[in-house]
Amino acid sequence: MIKLHGNNDLPDEISREDVENLDIYDQKWSLVSISQRFWVALLRVGVKRASEVTGKSTKQLARYTKGTEIGASTLLSIAGMSNIPVGWILEGVASKAGFDIPNKGAHASDGVTKNAPVLGLASCGSDGWARMDGSKFRAELPKSIQNDPDAFAVISRGESMQPFGIYEGFLCYCSPATELLIGDIVCVERKEDDGEISLTIKKLGMIAHGAYEIIGYMPLKESLSSASHGNQSQELFWETVNKNDIERISVVTHIHTRPSAY
Repeated sequence: MIKLHGNNDLPDEISREDVENLDIYDQKWSLVSISQRFWVALLRVGVKRASEVTGKSTKQLARYTKGTEIGASTLLSIAGMSNIPVGWILEGVASKAGFDIPNKGAHASDGVTKNAPVLGLASCGSDGWARMDGSKFRAELPKSIQNDPDAFAVISRGESMQPFGIYEGFLCYCSPATELLIGDIVCVERKEDDGEISLTIKKLGMIAHGAYEIIGYMPLKESLSSASHGNQSQELFWETVNKNDIERISVVTHIHTRPSAY
């Protein structure tokens, strides 16, 4: 075991050499927790430098490594400084791709000329929505949505949208001004009882009277048809969201696999 800080012991499968010569494509990193992977990224940056850049005290950064929820701004800062993709910190796996995946009315070759706010993490899972955490980061927008004054970006969180090409830690560009159609990938902002905004990314399945039907996939480990490791699949689930509870619903027009660059 390698004691990194406090109780952040890494399993025996992870050696000191694995930490020092980090290979983000090594599947063994999916065996450890988000807080442990965050601590590995933090080690590469240096706690003092990370504190200066993020504005978080060294004690607060240490708390993140013990399971305290990490905000999108801090997560993006550490990912960017350590040159580690956000998806690796969140999930323990990283995509070797570095290209845009167009979703609707856009092209991967679109240039970028304008920036917009990154609202935070957006849940792609079946286990709740992610709270908007007021990220201070901004992301450059594809040309096709640069004229939308309300365009924004979010970071995907969870496995639910993997069959649609959205993996953990992807940067998703959203355009509220783009026409909403059945079958679109959308980012839904819902106002909670405490007044806070929560976010989810799903596929729009139906626009019913007074409600939206949105679609996602169950995680692999919960899918009935995922017994065969070599031929895994995910089961669909539907969620009904009352229109009166929705603050805003926006089409996801582009997906970028390397949000750590922003």
